[in-house]
Amino acid sequence: MTQSTFKITILLFVNILFFSCNKKTKPIVSPSPSYDVVEEVKIERSEEKPIQPIPETPPKPYLLISLQKLGCHGKCPDFEFSMVSNGEATFHGKKHTKRLGQYAAQANAGILLNIKSKIEEANFFQFEKMYPANGNFIKELPDTYILVNYNKQQLIIRNNHDAPKSLLDFQKFVEELIEQLQWEKIN
Repeated sequence: MTQSTFKITILLFVNILFFSCNKKTKPIVSPSPSYDVVEEVKIERSEEKPIQPIPETPPKPYLLISLQKLGCHGKCPDFEFSMVSNGEATFHGKKHTKRLGQYAAQANAGILLNIKSKIEEANFFQFEKMYPANGNFIKELPDTYILVNYNKQQLIIRNNHDAPKSLLDFQKFVEELIEQLQWEKIN
């Protein structure tokens, strides 16, 4: 036998072996094991108690917004207003306001949502901390302090004059809100 005939014979033999053997495939999922039932056990419940949900702890109220107007040498209003995140509001009128003394009110959820919407609409946290931003205050003009505490951010702004219109609009919104609430005198 020549060497080339020998190579051809080997190749034929390998091909026959390769194509004639059955390939065994493994199943993708193994069959589930079978178990013999030895004894059935019944569980008796003496008393069925429904599962009690874990009570949610409401978040602690926090100061959401406040507005303080300081008087001037004339008849400028002088008062402090604040509202907590649960809607509790207080007003302390000092001079030249229609309410003098301490007052309390409760805002409903709709008012709270409106406040939060106005905070976002005004993009409140982009404002400077004081107006005018250069610090040249006019002593004869009243100062207004606005505090907003929302979405883990807090900003207190001192406005003497020269504030942007969007801040003045927000201040006006808060002053109108004060007038909408049903105030009760506390002392």
